[in-house]
Amino acid sequence: MPEPEAFAAALLQLSAHTERLAELDAREAEHSAEIGDRVAALTSLADAMKRTLEDQSDILTGLKDLDSRLLEIAARLDELAPADDADDRGYRPAKAPRFWQLHGEAREEAIGKLRAWVEQIYQPGYGQIAAALGG
Repeated sequence: MPEPEAFAAALLQLSAHTERLAELDAREAEHSAEIGDRVAALTSLADAMKRTLEDQSDILTGLKDLDSRLLEIAARLDELAPADDADDRGYRPAKAPRFWQLHGEAREEAIGKLRAWVEQIYQPGYGQIAAALGG
């Protein structure tokens, strides 16, 4: 039979090893929690990066068609207001009459157009300034 002192010594050693194992378990549990937190942070960062890449992909997809849309708009603008002056489809204001060169009926007609413009456009749109003018 083993001696009681040897039994006691073995029990003390087992107790010391049990304490050390408990400390190691606690430390490893702490490390595991830290690693879990780091993995969660990396996962959220990866998700944010994925959303950013998706947004950039959407933007780039929209830019692919931009040049064709700009060409369509330019063509429509060219139809509405062509750069070539030879085309008479757009608005062309009438030449201003040269009152000092007009006589008779031509002069009266030009003055009539000017009076109509003053009554219909100038006075309603610029009332305060128009009031300062004479008859």
